[in-house]
Amino acid sequence: RSSDLIPIGIIVSLLICFVAYFGVSASLTLMMPYYLLNRSSPLPEAFKYVNWDPARYVVAVGSLCALSTSLLGSMFPMPRVIYAMAEDGLLFKALAKIHSRTKTPLIATIVSGIVAALMAFLFELKDLVDLMSIGTLLAYTLVAVCVLILRYQPDQLNSLKGCSVPMNGLEAEKQAMYPKSPEEGTPAKFALRCLFVPAKSFPTDVSGQIVYCCVSLISIVFTVLCVILSLKLTALVDGHSGWILTCVILVVISAVITVVIWRQPESEVRLSFKVPALPLLPIFSVFVNLYLMMQLDAGTWARFGVWMLIGFAIYFGYGIRNSVEGQNRIKASPIYHKADPTTLKETSVV
Repeated sequence: RSSDLIPIGIIVSLLICFVAYFGVSASLTLMMPYYLLNRSSPLPEAFKYVNWDPARYVVAVGSLCALSTSLLGSMFPMPRVIYAMAEDGLLFKALAKIHSRTKTPLIATIVSGIVAALMAFLFELKDLVDLMSIGTLLAYTLVAVCVLILRYQPDQLNSLKGCSVPMNGLEAEKQAMYPKSPEEGTPAKFALRCLFVPAKSFPTDVSGQIVYCCVSLISIVFTVLCVILSLKLTALVDGHSGWILTCVILVVISAVITVVIWRQPESEVRLSFKVPALPLLPIFSVFVNLYLMMQLDAGTWARFGVWMLIGFAIYFGYGIRNSVEGQNRIKASPIYHKADPTTLKETSVV
């Protein structure tokens, strides 16, 4: 089953990559002292250090092949990503056009190639690597945040009460995935005790909003903490009481928020694979990613900010109004009605 094999394949692939990188790093430090390594080309210099000069050329050829493969592997899926976003309405529809003969997204391929060429022409390699690093870390952070939020949200089918949504013959399967609770009839109301003692044993709108707020708050706390750890590490090592007290307060606040999230009921949706150790593992992932992002220089953050502004301008100027998913959710809402011009009565379109 693909639903079982895909997560296993991802984990095994990550383990293989970790072992490969770890093995190469260990071999380098065993071949020569780490402080003598050439950061630009460590492997060829290490072989030269142990008098294996012919191996330098083998490593250089392998590096060129690996770099070319990595570039092609990065550029090949980009037009497909742009095509998928354009098909969903988040990007301009022209990017979703398929060439009649090659059956590929031709315009998306040309646009992504031009953008990649301009970026390579305008910026140094180090700047592009740092920009890619901060974008990757942000993506991993968003994935961890989404996993943390979605696992504590009420079921989507239960939130569509009052709507006439066709099941298309999958009612039994959906009922099995979204089991109903006998306590589902009465809506929950917010109270302070709900932070640690939820009113229901299943996710509700109140518990979902609590998790939303807690995740947003702990992200802000982690950001401040990571900034302090990055900029004031010397003061912390020297025992500056003010910064140490600030870090302790932020850690305590983070621990309290983590407990609040942990106390909220999880979704009972049956999935083939779920992230374990909730909420500790996603929260730890968010903290590590934010800390690594804070290690990057100010120039990388400035370029990242400009790139994000361009993305926000496209999304809020075009994507948010043309999103297919957003239009479907509006049409599925029970308050979406269309007036009948003949009878002047409001009739539901869903």
